[in-house]
Amino acid sequence: MRATLLLAALSVSSCAKVVDAEKASGKVTVEGWKRPWSLDVAHCRPVRVNGRPGIILYGNEEAPSAQRLTVAEGEPPEVEVAFASEGEILTAQTCSAYEVDVHETGKAYNDTDLVSGRLKIDCVSAGRARITAEATFADCY
Repeated sequence: MRATLLLAALSVSSCAKVVDAEKASGKVTVEGWKRPWSLDVAHCRPVRVNGRPGIILYGNEEAPSAQRLTVAEGEPPEVEVAFASEGEILTAQTCSAYEVDVHETGKAYNDTDLVSGRLKIDCVSAGRARITAEATFADCY
């Protein structure tokens, strides 16, 4: 299984807002990179990645420079880790686990469909960095 892994500082729309009903929890880790890195998941946003449903998971900060994980459903795997102050692009060579479920809940907020789901990934980049994540999320908009 081949996956694209992007480690980059990306901008996020400044209109992103947390809904009280939103629930997200889990952990993202990167080992074997410049330094060990982890993110405790606290917030979520739905996203389309190359036309496929996906999810952006944040920690406690959702600023444009916030650290986050973006993952898309389906094949080939798409994984993006954005660091607040670092920028580097890596290509994952393999994913031994890539279980991503993002589905609409049938509810909407401000004309945006809410999504719920879960993910579990374990991928290795071309630079041999290991990216693992396990999270659940509900009512993300």
